[in-house]
Amino acid sequence: MNRTKTVNPTGHVASPGSPASSVRAERASSVGTSVDGEALFDFSGGPHADPAVWLPRMHKLVGDQTLLAKRLHGYAETLARSVSEGEDAQLGGILDQREAVIREMTLLGEDLRPMLERFNTLATALKTVEEETIRQRVVELDALLVQVQKLDDQARVELEARRMELARELAGVQTARSAASVYQRGPEVAPQASDMEA
Repeated sequence: MNRTKTVNPTGHVASPGSPASSVRAERASSVGTSVDGEALFDFSGGPHADPAVWLPRMHKLVGDQTLLAKRLHGYAETLARSVSEGEDAQLGGILDQREAVIREMTLLGEDLRPMLERFNTLATALKTVEEETIRQRVVELDALLVQVQKLDDQARVELEARRMELARELAGVQTARSAASVYQRGPEVAPQASDMEA
């Protein structure tokens, strides 16, 4: 389960030097576009600070992240069920599928993160209903990812318990084998008096 990880609403799970962060840095330096081909936002001024520009973009990113989070939730449910039912052979494939989703969320999250970090400032230009709508969508995304985390924690605890039980069973087998080996050698028979006289 070490490969199991989840993301926050920004999708920011990649550490510096990870494949996801490397790809993101390469894209930013080479073409200046986001994961879906949109121009990277610069909120220092200009047209990107206009809600008519950044708000639709933010809605799209949150929507895309939510769809990916739902897929991630589905994988988390499958993973938890496989662990509970002892279907260990399926775990590797499930984790590989999760990795692809998490990688995509990480890249999208890099584009969403500047908007979330500056949202309190940017939101001053929004109407109340616009601000409440986008905030609610982010809250719903976060809640979905919390559910994913709970499922992952459940699977992790169950796997750890099974690992410890297996270790105890293996220790018992080794003890039994050691005990059995004593009998397999047979008892040592002392020479009889008649044998010594012969």
